[in-house]
Parts: sequence; structure tokens; C-alpha cells
Amino acid sequence: MINKTAYFVRANNKFEIRNEKLGPLPSPYHVKVKNKWVGICGSDINTLEIDLLDEIVLGHEWVGEVVEVGSKVEGISIGDFVTSGNKIKCGYCASCENDRGECENLMWLTANHGMFKEYAYLPFGSLIKLPGVATQATTLFEILAVAENVWLKEAQNFKECSGSVLIMGAGLLGLSMALVLQREGIKFEMIEMIPTRIQRANELGLHCRHLAEALMVKESRDAYSLMVDATGDHLGSAGGWKYLEHFGSPEFQAIILAKYINDIPFKSFRFFSKQANLRWIQGCTNESLINAINFWKNNIEDLGKILITHSFSLDAIEEAFATAKDRKVSGRVIVKI
Repeated sequence: MINKTAYFVRANNKFEIRNEKLGPLPSPYHVKVKNKWVGICGSDINTLEIDLLDEIVLGHEWVGEVVEVGSKVEGISIGDFVTSGNKIKCGYCASCENDRGECENLMWLTANHGMFKEYAYLPFGSLIKLPGVATQATTLFEILAVAENVWLKEAQNFKECSGSVLIMGAGLLGLSMALVLQREGIKFEMIEMIPTRIQRANELGLHCRHLAEALMVKESRDAYSLMVDATGDHLGSAGGWKYLEHFGSPEFQAIILAKYINDIPFKSFRFFSKQANLRWIQGCTNESLINAINFWKNNIEDLGKILITHSFSLDAIEEAFATAKDRKVSGRVIVKI
């Protein structure tokens, strides 16, 4: 069987679609998945900007159908629709069986084991079954799981700071965080610079102001005790980092969800007048992914109608990434495998 795979080749800065022979299952604990839909994540775009590997297979926000199972696979059957987080544990090594330290066969989907390909072999222990049939909207569960992970870790802080919370950035990550806080009854403000993102936030019932407007309002300065930075500095953006010291209260907390690939200027903080507690939280756990599926399964199709803006075939992955990089027009860009 042939497996069509999209490789990003750094030497020519382009994607190549390669036809590769697919061998047997690597172990009786593995399943073969036929990929259905893969979303282009900001992490994928960030990876292209970092000099990491000469050839990369990206894609970690995916859904697919199980088409073959190993003899020792439990709880997953042919025909099930599944997904996973970015971090894949084998489930059968000594460390996994005894819950002792890191998996001996740990793999990450981003960069070298990505899902922009027709088929994938994955250990069943890290797979999560979806309720019903996979659609392009179900690729949104992973980004919602990142926000659910933040809620699991920081719920008490959000509750204590309700009414004094600021989300910077209304991309998919910021919107997901806002949706979770809205569900939990946390009062927050939201700011963004790109008009189409502000419009999407408003379509979701999330009030979002333009950054310039917020900077002009005197009451916004030094006003927020808990901020979530969901911006980042990829694609030439400066990110929201430098505004933390403007909007933060004298003793503020900041949760950094954004990915910064350049040096962060700590010197911009007014350390002599403010105390900053900064925490970086990225990615999701299986627990948060399960929570996202349970909490959002009844709304995921409606969310997809607003958040998913473009869909391409695997053969058009070059165009798909070019569209995803245009932040003025794109929301979630999906590749249909």
C-alpha cells in the first residue's frame, strides 16, 4: 500500500508530496489510522520559522478513522474515529506500564511524525475516540483542549480575578480561552489588532476591542491582575508581550500561551514598580482533550462554521499554508486528506 505524505523541505522552502510504501504494523499495540482532516496550527507555522530539521512532516490537530488494529489493542476497533494530543506515549513499555517517568518510545507529532499524510501508525494507548463521525470541525477539539488545560491548572486564579482578566489576541487560541472562561462565568476583556479576528470574536458572542482603542482608555492602564497572552511573534508580529507591563496591575499574573521564537525583552518590564508572576502553559493533556470533547461535542459544528475559514486538499498543501500565514483573512485552515 502507498502512503502519500507531505514533506516540507527546507532546502527549497516548499512542500513535496511523496508516495511511500507502507509496511506492516510496527507492533501488536499499534493501529493504522486513515487520516481524514488535519488543521494547520500556529505551532506548525512556528516550526517552519525555526531552523530545526531539513525535512519536516507537520500536523498534530487531526482526526482519522481506524482501519487496522494490532492483536493487543484494547478499547479501539476498526471504524472508530480517533484523535490524539501532540505527545504520544506507547502505552506498553516498562515505564508506561508502571507509570514510571517518561515513555521509552515517546514521540511528538510536530516536526517529524506529523499527520499530513494519508495513513499513520500510532500506539493505541494515546488515542482518544470521538463521539460519532469525524468532520473538519472536530479538528478544533485540540485547540479547545489547550484552553481546557489552562483552566484545569489555573481555575482558582481565574475565579479570584474575575472582572480583572485580559486576553490578548483573538486568534484560535485566544478565542478558545475566551470560550472556556465564558462557559465558566469568568468576566474578562479581550483585545486584538486584526479586524477579521475581532469580527469572529463578536460572532461568537465574545466582546473584543481593538488594541489601539484599549491603549487610549486611561482606565485600562494598570488595570488587570491576570492576563493571558495568546499572541506570539511568528510571521513578523511583535506579539503582545510588551503590553503586559502597560495593562498589568501593580502585582499582576500573566499566563503565556503564545510561542515566541525571538528573544523576549524582559527589560521592558517596570520591575521597580510592578511585581510580575509569569507562567508558561502550552499544549494539552489527554485529560484536557477528553474534557474538550465532552464539553464541546454538541457545539463543535457551530463553532466550525465561524472558526474554519478555508479547506484544501493534501495536494494543495502549499496553498493551504500560504493562506494560513495570511492572518488578516484566515481563521482555522483545514487540509482534507
